[in-house]
Amino acid sequence: MKNIIKIALIACLFFVGTNMVSAQKFGHLNSAELLTQLPAWKAAEKELATYSQQLENQMGSMQNEYQTKAQKLSSDIQAGIITKQQEDERTQELYGLQQEMQTFSVTAQQNVMKKEQELTAPIIENVKSSIEAVASEQGFTYIFDTSTGILLHAPDGDDVTTLVKSKLGI
Repeated sequence: MKNIIKIALIACLFFVGTNMVSAQKFGHLNSAELLTQLPAWKAAEKELATYSQQLENQMGSMQNEYQTKAQKLSSDIQAGIITKQQEDERTQELYGLQQEMQTFSVTAQQNVMKKEQELTAPIIENVKSSIEAVASEQGFTYIFDTSTGILLHAPDGDDVTTLVKSKLGI
């Protein structure tokens, strides 16, 4: 009878222990929805839009200057009031303005991307830290982002990359 009780107790402990080890808690969130509800994110979007608008206004001014000078050159040529040398000089000036606009456009795009990174990186880091804290506090093993299908939190020990690489021979 004692042996039966011991065996039953060992079986129960084994069963409970196995379930505890294999029990994993999954969670999910929608990061797109979460971010758009953050006041800091809204402020960053507004600041980025203002910055982008300023750059677009500068580009618009450059384009207006180019168009004005191109029209003036065209009308002066048609009226025959400029020399060939003056025409060549003003054509070169227009070419220089085109180059400036192209350089400005590339630089502006890079600056907008850099500004976006500067504004959003601290917010994203804060959200990431909050996700890690919730996972730890609530016992989540994995947290997925339903807006992207990306895994946001996982224990370090569950990364099987090296095992898969080994299986693939790399």
